[in-house]
Amino acid sequence: MIDAVVSLRVCESMERQGFIVRTKILRRWKLGEPDSHMMMRHAKTILRIFLVITVVSTIALLVFYRPAAYLAAVPVPILFLGYLFASYLERQSRALLLRVPNQTLISADEVEMNAEYAGIYTAMGLVLLFA
Repeated sequence: MIDAVVSLRVCESMERQGFIVRTKILRRWKLGEPDSHMMMRHAKTILRIFLVITVVSTIALLVFYRPAAYLAAVPVPILFLGYLFASYLERQSRALLLRVPNQTLISADEVEMNAEYAGIYTAMGLVLLFA
């Protein structure tokens, strides 16, 4: 007799081999991070790339053509504020904050947050596109 807690597949395999298994634990599907969290992580990555590009171009223009350096520096504060906003939204959409332990289904609040953040993500993308 075995007193270990193992997965259902291992239990079935052991029973076929003649072992007596007292405890069976069914594994539940683990929900991943919410879609809203993933969207904000992508937004942060895109904003981070644009920040690096603008800072590097500002430095390059400061070194090689000083009168035009301010043109590359103008979007830096705007991109930084967008990055801070995306970071805040990413923290608010973490699974630890939205879900209770052992939750197996997505809640209505999470679905609503996913829809809201999809709109925000689209708006941020359009602003970057047209800027």
